[in-house]
Amino acid sequence: MKLLLHMLPVYIFLFCSPAFPESRKITEFFKEASAAGHRDLQSEVRGDTLAVTFWPTGFRDDYSGFIDMKERIGRYSEKAHNNHLKNILLTQTSWGLPVIRAQFRKGESLQNSCIKRAFKHHTPVKNSKVFHPHRKVLIQFDFPLVMKFGDFNDPLVFRTGVRPDIRLNIRPGLILYGQVDLYVHNEFKPSMWYKPADIGCTLAHAVSDKIVSITNIGAFAYRDIYGIDEEILIFFHNDELCFGLHTGIFGDLLFDNNHFYRADINRKMAIASCSYSYLPFDCSFGVKGGRFLYGDSGFGVTLSRVFRELEVEFTGIRSGDEFVGKIQATVPLFSGHRKSFADHGLAHVRNIRLTYRYNSNTIIYNPEYLSRAVEPEVGISLREITGLARLVHYRFRSGNY
Repeated sequence: MKLLLHMLPVYIFLFCSPAFPESRKITEFFKEASAAGHRDLQSEVRGDTLAVTFWPTGFRDDYSGFIDMKERIGRYSEKAHNNHLKNILLTQTSWGLPVIRAQFRKGESLQNSCIKRAFKHHTPVKNSKVFHPHRKVLIQFDFPLVMKFGDFNDPLVFRTGVRPDIRLNIRPGLILYGQVDLYVHNEFKPSMWYKPADIGCTLAHAVSDKIVSITNIGAFAYRDIYGIDEEILIFFHNDELCFGLHTGIFGDLLFDNNHFYRADINRKMAIASCSYSYLPFDCSFGVKGGRFLYGDSGFGVTLSRVFRELEVEFTGIRSGDEFVGKIQATVPLFSGHRKSFADHGLAHVRNIRLTYRYNSNTIIYNPEYLSRAVEPEVGISLREITGLARLVHYRFRSGNY
């Protein structure tokens, strides 16, 4: 009995000492990843596989954040001397919605790894503890600028200011949001110095790894409408083929003299789309058609190309005798101190969008003219949640094709 008591410290050292360095290494890994700008960190060991879930909020480019996490996992596995770990499973999320998943052998490059579309969590990671979670409340700042050509005596009319955007993350995929435009200069309506913008809630729901649904309910700044907006995307063949459906029911909403004036919900929209992505050039071509916001049917095409972090898109829609063209460039902002601001619940928007619209039937002297071929992007859209976290883009950047 005395011999056992004397040997007890030795047993404790032999069986428990490896756990302390391992626990210390994983804690150091989480702290370093958090300082670099990653949030909502989760990890779990499944046999010979280390599964890590993360959200690269501090990076202007999601792919750079993905590569950063992969490299950090490699350094961590070397420091921890986990010889039993053979595989790494990375899952990138956005507002609690998984968007990209990659599995690879330890030390293997992304070029040879298996990168998949992932909109659903897979057990047991979803039940593990979340380290360094994203703040429930986030305040973002945008600086919108809208301009148009007026008549000959006033060739340029514009408005600009600052747009605070408050977001409350109720649970993964459920977000409340509210924006207010504070005008510094407003030639569209000089008496208006502020105006409520998008106010409502977003529900991002994953039907499967290939199907995702985004629902927005609220009041939206685009053409002053309110109602319910629904967008469903279905991906096939490693995201190279995508089918979409964008529907909604809306009513007109006017804010004037500090009062809201609304009409009944009498506008219906239903637009179907199909797009094909060509991996070797990181570009896509699509067609769309259906009933647009203001009640007219139409059809058109979309073309987009991504140059590393810069996305350029052209959309042309024909509705009756009206043609509406749009060219949009999405430019990422430099990260700077974004991650430190995000730590305190403050951040600027991640991208600058430059948009030019052309309408063949624009009536210059009638500012109330409504374009018929309109498909509004309202609330928090799938484009904003995922950004360039697309399977085709990740495979192109990593050379995995």
